[in-house]
Amino acid sequence: MNKNPFLPRIISKAGLLALALLTAPPALVHAADFNWDSTSDGNWSALANWGVVTWIPGNDFPDNIDTVTLGQGGWLPFSGEEAQTRTITIGAGEAYTLASLTFSDGASNSPQNYYIGGTGKLIFDSGGSAPATLSIGQISRRQTPPPILSGPNHEIAVDIEIHGALEITAPGQGNPRNPILSGSITGNGSDPVMLSIKGGGNVATLELSSTANDFNGGEVNLMNAAGLLINDQSLKGATLRFSGTDSVTNKRVVISASNSVAVNFTRMIVESNGTIETSGFATSSIVDWRSTEVAAGKTLEITRGNSVTWRLNGANQTLSLGAGALVTVNQTQVNRYLRASLENGALLEGNGTVTTRGSGAAYVHRFQIGDGGIADPGLGEGAIGTLTFGSAEHNGSNILFMEGSILRMQLNGLSAGAEHDQLIVAAGNFTLEETGSGVTLSLSVNYRYLPGDTLTLLNVAGTGAEPGASFTGAFAGLEEGALVNMGLWGGNPATARISYLGGDGNDVILYNFSVIPEPGTWALLGLGGFAALLLRRRKARA
Repeated sequence: MNKNPFLPRIISKAGLLALALLTAPPALVHAADFNWDSTSDGNWSALANWGVVTWIPGNDFPDNIDTVTLGQGGWLPFSGEEAQTRTITIGAGEAYTLASLTFSDGASNSPQNYYIGGTGKLIFDSGGSAPATLSIGQISRRQTPPPILSGPNHEIAVDIEIHGALEITAPGQGNPRNPILSGSITGNGSDPVMLSIKGGGNVATLELSSTANDFNGGEVNLMNAAGLLINDQSLKGATLRFSGTDSVTNKRVVISASNSVAVNFTRMIVESNGTIETSGFATSSIVDWRSTEVAAGKTLEITRGNSVTWRLNGANQTLSLGAGALVTVNQTQVNRYLRASLENGALLEGNGTVTTRGSGAAYVHRFQIGDGGIADPGLGEGAIGTLTFGSAEHNGSNILFMEGSILRMQLNGLSAGAEHDQLIVAAGNFTLEETGSGVTLSLSVNYRYLPGDTLTLLNVAGTGAEPGASFTGAFAGLEEGALVNMGLWGGNPATARISYLGGDGNDVILYNFSVIPEPGTWALLGLGGFAALLLRRRKARA
């Protein structure tokens, strides 16, 4: 990062007037040194006095400024070159409270980038119900004519304290350099920190690079075409939320690291379409992400990565899908795998669809319920629902229930999705692993089925001969035609039989429901039959 100590703070005439009104008396110091004739591009005065600007209370800027606008466009010649970074330094122990801060972008080829450094602090506090604002204009880029020096991004390197909420609008010109907040982001010590990021154009990515951030139970909200580049420790104590307009392409969170990590945000809420991906990870890395809720009809795409497994790990981690929600595991890199896995009590629930896509063999892209992972259709314990795997658009989907995984199903009646849970394989490959302990089928039965009833637990699209959908495997201890324990009906054990050849030839069904009377019941039935036989014989003799 180029932090040139010979570049100025620029304040427009309008800005000088506003600050003069706020601070008079005394008058602003150095005002004449930074006078800019905005009617002539690049016409600056007092060039010999330019240097690093240090904010001094009661001198350059007053405390508790409401609005500060830095830069008004135009060229900034210095020593025969176009200088690119304007540096502001906040001294040790100094803190400035702002309701609004703007980095002006000027013309489309403006060279101004801004760097705020030092050991002081910026405090964002609007003083009301509306959030404070930080607007970051266009970042300069190499462009001719005239030649512009390749340089750094906009960067705020000092610590930021947010009282209440801060709304950041980032640039959207598609430049590869991102604005950076490299200082720590914290609150006032007691209240949650609320940070929202809005896109200003095609793609707007903000980088949060500090590992000392603490959102204290607040949230980071990506709105519209906003992106976020973080490391695994950038969002401590925050809920990561996708909201605003739907855009899988632009609304993106990139987690950058070199090895396996455990992200420290608390959960993720997908209220509009969004994407999460990895960058720079070593091969075979694991990313432990957090409980995620995907709203009805919305899409979460998990993509890219250098042979990476995204893992929900532990009994307190849940992937919840609203009706029509979609989670896609999409490997776009050649000869690299990408997997999403639920393990050790992590739960997949809801009424949406999970699918994968990519090129190459099955190992390239996969969604798996791993050892100890649980799948349970319906939202919430005991709820009825339908989980779908694969989609017509993603025929190459690969879904695997691994050894030690559990499928929980609620059976309250005959209607699939309304009275009993169901899995649908709409396309792709669906496998129940049969090695070791296999996959456990756990049934909760609250209905007395008749001998002729049939329940379809797993509905596989097509006939099994079609390339779009396939099912292989069986549940642990339940081979074709095996008896399935259905609990107690009227105090007596009940059973059904399971088949993997039901429906159109490849569905998993329960059939031949029956009740097994207790031995005492059999004895009573025998005595009753014997008494009836004696009565018939007596009538015959008479």
